[in-house]
Amino acid sequence: MTKNILITGGTGSIGPALIRFLHDAGYNIFVYAKDYFQEDNIPDNIKLCLGDIRNFSFSNIKERIDCVIHMAGLVGTKTRVAPAKEEYEEINVHATAKLANQCQEHNIQRLLFFSTINVYGPGHSDIINEETIPEPCDIYSETKLKAEKYVINAKNSNGKLIGAIIRIAAVYGPRMKGYYVDLIKAIAKNRFIPIGKGMNRRTLIYIKDLARAVIKVLENERSIGEIYNITDGNIYTLREIINEIYRALGRNGPKFALSESFVRYSLRFYEKTLKLFGINPKYGEHLINKYTEDIAVSGEKFIKELGYYPKYSLKEGIKETIDEMRSIGLI
Repeated sequence: MTKNILITGGTGSIGPALIRFLHDAGYNIFVYAKDYFQEDNIPDNIKLCLGDIRNFSFSNIKERIDCVIHMAGLVGTKTRVAPAKEEYEEINVHATAKLANQCQEHNIQRLLFFSTINVYGPGHSDIINEETIPEPCDIYSETKLKAEKYVINAKNSNGKLIGAIIRIAAVYGPRMKGYYVDLIKAIAKNRFIPIGKGMNRRTLIYIKDLARAVIKVLENERSIGEIYNITDGNIYTLREIINEIYRALGRNGPKFALSESFVRYSLRFYEKTLKLFGINPKYGEHLINKYTEDIAVSGEKFIKELGYYPKYSLKEGIKETIDEMRSIGLI
């Protein structure tokens, strides 16, 4: 029997690719989101209901739902101007708790929660796995971690556990928003200069491999009650990622880099100067902290327990991303 899947927040940057994969796999897809799709290549029979996740009710969905993929949430911000802490709590925590309770009332069979590897926090010299104690350092990852507890304890009307959590590495792909697509655009437009040696570690996954991972979780009972890190199985240095982007663009790699200490000093000076005039700067040292962030996360548990093997190497994923970005005029 074909399963009906509800995806919350499915019109964001990850949602459309996931929807296409699930649709092609034979699932009926229902989407609850606050905005319309920004893409035009969504299958025709996808049913979209607009609304705030804080006000969600299964009465908004007119058909029986078997599984819920919960992606709706308030995400992190690249600037210092961020929503209030209370709003993060309402959307990321309380709305998730409410959804988990409704899943029990409506006898939902599976609840899959999209979390983030950011819950582990920075500063780990060892490779992180699911046994690593989370130490979130911002309100986004803090509220994601709080929400996980409601999902992992979620049950259906028969008292059976239904929740599974995936802590997702940085996702990249042609229609994505975020750091790596911005990096590709900057390099393509000759607006990028590296900072430092670029030896800080990063953990990634290509959008299509993430979609395949989601199907693997939904179709395997062993995932119930589990937390999985979802990565492409490798750990890269930022320099390796940058060089791969240059290669895919058909260019030689950067010939020099700015000193990290110089950039930090400059950003501090910029911040202090604006604050002297009563101006709250959008940009500052937090940007260099993000650029030099070191996070190495293992996806080995997911690979071993569910037999999942990513299809795309970094080279293949970056090339496909750049090829499609060119075809749709993004670079």
